[in-house]
Amino acid sequence: MPFEPFICKFFQHDSTFECLTV
Repeated sequence: MPFEPFICKFFQHDSTFECLTV
């Protein structure tokens, strides 16, 4: 599997995901 240049974080206080490019 290729490495995907994204970091996704889950914010419990917002109940949202944020994905950032590396």
